[in-house]
Amino acid sequence: MARRYHWISNSLKRFISEPHAGIISDCKCRNILDMTSIDSAENQKISVDLARGDISNLKSSVYKIAARYTQEERTTLDDWIIAADCLNNGYKICENRKKDHLTEHYAMPRRLDWNVFRKVYDIQPQNYEQLISIPGIGPAPIRALSLIGEIIFGAKASWQDPVKYNFAHGGKDGVPYPVARKTYDKSISYISSAIKAPK
Repeated sequence: MARRYHWISNSLKRFISEPHAGIISDCKCRNILDMTSIDSAENQKISVDLARGDISNLKSSVYKIAARYTQEERTTLDDWIIAADCLNNGYKICENRKKDHLTEHYAMPRRLDWNVFRKVYDIQPQNYEQLISIPGIGPAPIRALSLIGEIIFGAKASWQDPVKYNFAHGGKDGVPYPVARKTYDKSISYISSAIKAPK
């Protein structure tokens, strides 16, 4: 799925606190972990504390959460569909057919590189920005730390997809699909008339 991230650095204060001026995608998904949201600030702090702490405690927390779900309960690619007929504010919504709230939100990553966590422990990052800048800290460790923070410590994270706009007609680069000139011209004509009409 193609996504475009737009940045306006004039008003940017921190890269970890809602840095995007706009995110454009053809599909807006439900239950997307957004650690850059202002609503995830407390979860960011807990994640840093967890990463700086004893690795054996972290492992124990990961295994506790992972053990709550059997292999059959975990989501697979077959569980996901794009519900083209289900629109929310003009977006196509990516739906999960499983209705279990916990299964959708709290699936622990299957593989975690504990050597990365040992490196983080040695470095002792002072804030979330330093934590995520450590090589090896990617989606799986971030998700694991966030889930422990939310489930065990009650520090809520944002699960709202930060997409603000969707592709109306495709991109000039052909992604996600080629430009349709007639459709573009029709849209431009419609918008032009709408702007002129109030005058």
